[in-house]
Amino acid sequence: MNNETDVLRVGHAVLLRELRPTDLTPLVHIWSDPDVMRNVYEQAWTPQECADMLARARREAAERPRRVYRMGIVRRQDDTLVGTITVELERYSGAYVRAAAIAPSARRQRLGLEAFHLVSCLVFEDLGLHRLWCACLTDNLPAQKGVLRYGARREGTIREFVNLDGTWRDAEIFGLLDHEWRTRQDEDAGLLATPA
Repeated sequence: MNNETDVLRVGHAVLLRELRPTDLTPLVHIWSDPDVMRNVYEQAWTPQECADMLARARREAAERPRRVYRMGIVRRQDDTLVGTITVELERYSGAYVRAAAIAPSARRQRLGLEAFHLVSCLVFEDLGLHRLWCACLTDNLPAQKGVLRYGARREGTIREFVNLDGTWRDAEIFGLLDHEWRTRQDEDAGLLATPA
């Protein structure tokens, strides 16, 4: 059952909400998966590391002013936590999507695209910010296609962005501005309902 006070944004298929203490088991399932964590520039986490991050997320949610939104992506039809997305607010009216981790069982269901849409609504409508950006590893083509499809623009490459397993990896940078996002709002309902 949802606690309405911790729900930040509601979409067609998913909602974004604060992480709850009861989320630890699904978080361990998601954050201990090496393939999932590779796309968020991390090694797979141990159950203790997952518990520590959950505690950190709870502390961050209570901070004022709030700088980090570490949220659960919840499938509405069955109230299942299927992923997480982290947004860090920046000093000059922008926000960075730090990480989006989607459980393998929930991939290819357009849930990540809808979560990006909900984050955009949070950033531009609720927080009144001007810019939203994210970085995707150069070989994470599904994430790149999703943010491009949503209207973000490719802004460049950060060479040797992160070292994973002893290898430096490049990342593609994508950005979306508030006025670009506002012109897209009429298109978004159809985009989220239309298969890729």
